[in-house]
Amino acid sequence: MEKRFKPIDQKSASMKNLQLKYNLLQASFWAASCAICAFIAIFLQAKGLSNTQIGTVTGGACILNIVLSPILSGLTSKFNKISLQGFVLAGMVCTVIGYLLVAYVSMPVMVLMALYMVTYCLNISMVPLLASISMNYNAQGHVVNFGLARGLGSIAYAISAVGLTQMTTVFNPMVLSVIYAGGIVVFIGVLLSTPKTYAAAAQNQKGGNVVEMAGKYKSFFAILAGFALLFAAATSLSTYLINIIKSLGGSQSIYGMAIFAMAATELPVMAAASRLQKRFSAMSLMAAAGLFYIVRNLCIAYAPAMPVLIFGLMMQGLSYGLMTAVITVYVNDHLEKQDQVMGQTMISVLTCGVGSCLGNVLGGLLQDTLGIEVMFAFTSLITILGAVIIVLTVFNPKRITMARLPFGRPHKSYQM
Repeated sequence: MEKRFKPIDQKSASMKNLQLKYNLLQASFWAASCAICAFIAIFLQAKGLSNTQIGTVTGGACILNIVLSPILSGLTSKFNKISLQGFVLAGMVCTVIGYLLVAYVSMPVMVLMALYMVTYCLNISMVPLLASISMNYNAQGHVVNFGLARGLGSIAYAISAVGLTQMTTVFNPMVLSVIYAGGIVVFIGVLLSTPKTYAAAAQNQKGGNVVEMAGKYKSFFAILAGFALLFAAATSLSTYLINIIKSLGGSQSIYGMAIFAMAATELPVMAAASRLQKRFSAMSLMAAAGLFYIVRNLCIAYAPAMPVLIFGLMMQGLSYGLMTAVITVYVNDHLEKQDQVMGQTMISVLTCGVGSCLGNVLGGLLQDTLGIEVMFAFTSLITILGAVIIVLTVFNPKRITMARLPFGRPHKSYQM
């Protein structure tokens, strides 16, 4: 049988602690990432950037991610003697250096914007590689609950948001870069303790580019398109959440708690995702997540009072949390082995890339030119459209499906 990927290095630490290590890997990554992602506006405003410039940085980073992530995916296969952990290590070292340079080295505004853009992009480009590490472990027979680990990452992100909110009110926001660096040092320590795993060799791949994969996995890409629209709406609302809170009479101190409420709900749903998939199909769960997105986004956009806003934020687990956990495992169960890293990459590209760019750029533009109510109408429209795309794909009788074999690998149930 043709070898699809290299076996896990058995000389690494004991496999019995693999779940714990992967939990810590996700938790440390997201705790650190909160400093560079959730506080981008506070950090860049302290550097003297305007709201328009901040929007340019955020949108530019998302566009760059669309280009960089598939390239990085291809490199993991082309240079498959380097472990996925090796690629993640290199990427994270670069982000730490970039963030510290932006914080403490004087440079022209355009250079600062470009460097932060690249740094931010590199950070989010690591997400699909971390998912692929988990999926490879499972393919090798070492069971790792991705949903549990990713849920703990969300809890870590939530706790980090509360702490960093207090830190930035007491200290100069440049301290975010130092905290990020410290968090990544912990992350790297955990990363180096995990057994190495590798991407499929490039010469074994018969496809792998985006166009061919879109034709090969039509249902998957249709759901991704819907997810991108849902993510765009959610991103727009999250980016300008502070404005929504203030419009309801809240203050900046509530912001950290709001982020905590949103992120903390992801853990129970993500942890239970593997059990849910034993009772319900992945497609049905993704359709449910799409419908919960409607509840989430509309409650946030049209909240008449703070309790309704908090309720909407707490739907994060049943919307984003459920969708992320299920679609990540779906790639492992329904895409050919040589397409799995690219599949994980496309999730990141269409959500953190296309979705984030659409939500941040249009959300900010509409709010500045036509008002926040028009932005709410925009987010509501694309939320409903995204959910409809997913539901129609799931319940389309001609939908392409792939059934799992008893040992977890799929076969085509009928012609694509």
